[in-house]
Amino acid sequence: MRKITLLFLALLAMTSNVNATEIWTGSCAIGNWSGSSVTVEKESFSSAEAGNIIKVTISAYAETESDNSTAVTYWQYSLGQKNNGWTGITGFSGGDLTKGQASASYILTATNVTELQTYGLSVNGRYITVSKVELLTAESESIWTGSTATDDWGTNVVLTYDKKGELANAQMNDYLKMTYTVTASGAQAAIQNAGWSSIVGKDDNSYAEEGDNTGKTIMLTIDDAATLEDIQHNGVLLRGKYITVTGLDLIKPSNRYDAVPLTIGSDGVATFGSSKNLDFTGIAGVTPYYASAVSTGTVTLTAVTSTRGWAGYVVKGTAGTYSIPVAAAQPEWVDAFNNLRYTNDYDNNWVYRSAYSEYTGTDDNATKIKTYYRYIFAKDGDETPGFYKLAIDYERVENETTVYYHNLAAHKAYLETATDITPTDNARIALVFDDELAGISDVKEQKRGDANAYYNLNGMQVVKPTKGLYIKNGKKVIVK
Repeated sequence: MRKITLLFLALLAMTSNVNATEIWTGSCAIGNWSGSSVTVEKESFSSAEAGNIIKVTISAYAETESDNSTAVTYWQYSLGQKNNGWTGITGFSGGDLTKGQASASYILTATNVTELQTYGLSVNGRYITVSKVELLTAESESIWTGSTATDDWGTNVVLTYDKKGELANAQMNDYLKMTYTVTASGAQAAIQNAGWSSIVGKDDNSYAEEGDNTGKTIMLTIDDAATLEDIQHNGVLLRGKYITVTGLDLIKPSNRYDAVPLTIGSDGVATFGSSKNLDFTGIAGVTPYYASAVSTGTVTLTAVTSTRGWAGYVVKGTAGTYSIPVAAAQPEWVDAFNNLRYTNDYDNNWVYRSAYSEYTGTDDNATKIKTYYRYIFAKDGDETPGFYKLAIDYERVENETTVYYHNLAAHKAYLETATDITPTDNARIALVFDDELAGISDVKEQKRGDANAYYNLNGMQVVKPTKGLYIKNGKKVIVK
């Protein structure tokens, strides 16, 4: 079985199945191409059309072989026809799986539809458990057509930046279908990114089968938000060896949606932002917060369920990589006084150590009247992460003045304040999550006559409270 590395890739389990038809559900554990298999009768395909997508949901992967303790090191699935002598459906040349994939998909041709309407479908495989088979409708949009001979990787179809066509409108669960013909033996084909390397999250090569040289395709499934963002921002390159590239189509199934990537490290907390409004309500174990108040040594963080475009946030949750759906509507303006600033959707963002945004006087004789202080999210050794006053990482001369800045990655945020809230020992600005403050109300019982006194989070009385979170009369209050 020849492996085609870009052909059959997983779809995320979290996607909605709008306009999807469930044609089989259950729990079928499949051994080493033997024992049980899933059978879908031909009647389920009576209304199927070319371009529809078969989606197989995979709910478990075996660790060891069924008849001994030998570890399973690879997993597969196939789409065939038990009622036709286990013949595979035309064009399906094998599906290699990565352990943990939630599902795998295949786009039907007109020939496939005829086969399925005659014999039905059988799903077999190697040490997987299948729990659902669906039939999805899809639209196809032509991104590029032409005839470009690649020779030995010498010529390419460039669909990047201003030439990327409609790829900026790609969404999760879409497919890129590259069409080509083979011109000589040893042919190869690849869909790559603008940097002439693998698209984020994908292998960069798919090998063309020898033999018939017409109607070849490779498919790339957009099944994670990092892959999607690479394609949306940068477009793609269509490359190969001894092939002629003839087209690129965007296949858009009915369960497509826009999303943005989010990664939380082992500390369980990170800064985050996006140019898009995002909806966190369906993301289990992840909560975004905005900076609702600041005081010397602390920043108070208030939880929200959705985030606004071009605003910064702190996210807390289980370590991992998530695809956060774009919100259907702009969220309410609950974070109007948010002290977190978003960088950008792209890497290499300069954040200056201090900046001036208010002036007095004319343009030729302006006087700076306000300084903003910037704090970068980091951690010192094994300490809990927090915000630290921006260090001198880089320096440059602008208008004959030396300025200092830090370089932040995409989808990050920094803290900005109008007053210096750095602790006297230059320690971190601690994160105070307002949904974890239930125990703070048990501050030392106040004495008679001091009901109007303010106390910090350490239980110490503050005579002149500045911006931040305090305890007053046994209740949490925010001074703005």
